[in-house]
Amino acid sequence: GVETLGSTSCICSDKTGTLTQNVMTVAQIVYADGNGNPKIQDAGSSFTKGLSTYDSSSPAFQALLTCSTLCITCEFMKYFEDETTGKRVLLPFSKVKVQGDGSTINEIQWKTVG
Repeated sequence: GVETLGSTSCICSDKTGTLTQNVMTVAQIVYADGNGNPKIQDAGSSFTKGLSTYDSSSPAFQALLTCSTLCITCEFMKYFEDETTGKRVLLPFSKVKVQGDGSTINEIQWKTVG
């Protein structure tokens, strides 16, 4: 666990969410500002009420995005098998989800593979 670490500069983890809500999302990202200092930025998610504070034009963000894209191992399945009927169903890429406070966010639809 993290509590046993004496000092660390970066912790990377994989969160499946199966013990909580079976939801996997990025709520915050960390990358260096123009002075090289790490800054925590909000990503648009249900945890941040859809608010995004990161600068997508930042060179540090672009480097993080490139690394994330090259290392990703998930895939979006256009069709999935309905567990009830056994038929192939077209899965929409996203849908609008209403949050508890009445605000809305776009939620990417995905089904795990494997």
